[in-house]
Amino acid sequence: MAIIPIDSYKERFEKLLNDKSISEIEFDSLIEDLIFQVPLGALQLEKIPFLIRTSLLDKNETCSNISRCSYVPDLKKNNIPLQRCNFEAQQVFYASIPGGMLNFGDGAQPSLMETTVQKIIDDPSFDGRIAAVSRWQIIKQPVFWFLPYYSNSIITNENFNFLYNHFDAQLKESSQSNEVYLNFIEKLKYLSELFCKNSNREAAYKITATYYNKIMTLFKPFDRFYDALIYPSANTKGEGMNIVLTKDYVDQKNIFCDLVILYEINRIPNNLNDIWFIPFTQATPDELGELNFKSLDKIITK
Repeated sequence: MAIIPIDSYKERFEKLLNDKSISEIEFDSLIEDLIFQVPLGALQLEKIPFLIRTSLLDKNETCSNISRCSYVPDLKKNNIPLQRCNFEAQQVFYASIPGGMLNFGDGAQPSLMETTVQKIIDDPSFDGRIAAVSRWQIIKQPVFWFLPYYSNSIITNENFNFLYNHFDAQLKESSQSNEVYLNFIEKLKYLSELFCKNSNREAAYKITATYYNKIMTLFKPFDRFYDALIYPSANTKGEGMNIVLTKDYVDQKNIFCDLVILYEINRIPNNLNDIWFIPFTQATPDELGELNFKSLDKIITK
């Protein structure tokens, strides 16, 4: 299999990013080519901590059952837009993994930021909204595919740093030459950067969503199945560790929700660029998943 030079590879992707008429089919082969050349992203960890998922509620919407905190239900799936790891109308489970971060002590913060920051930037009237932050315990550890090559992730998140060093050592050992190694690394770094790209998002999403779906399906003929992709969080400049689980994995009840906290999202009146995330009530799901919220003591998280 011929190795595509990094400059040519980036040039072809940049054309895709700047031409909205090009479909994901036209760069599908580029991603498949890279994955087959560098199939080093897979790893099953012995244990990861719980997952945090944020669901932004519509205005005046209530959250009465944990089903509201999971992936978008069937009745609303046709409203799902193209996003970082899903095509239109594709149901996936986005969440964040707490810990390992240099600047975020609260495990909910990266998930809240990933879900709301771009909306806050795009809509100056975004204020006084409620987000349901849910904690999900893991019963069966997923088989992961990792993308730990974004430079700021390696610097600011010790888990990404560990994963990068792990896969980098494998890549150096398996590459036929230093030139081949550098070629692969540059491509993987470029893809990782696309996962943190907030400009020209729709075009970038075509690539990142294709990458995710390729990983989840490409190796099935070889009896290798993956449950999730872990990638850097765009809205924390790569520091947060995002995870996207397949619908099948969630439907098999491999995770369960044991806590939901409602946060109020407010802009600061004298500084509209400053946002407060204030937790005010929490609930533990009953056996039917129903949520009976109780007020929290005074806890303020910024």
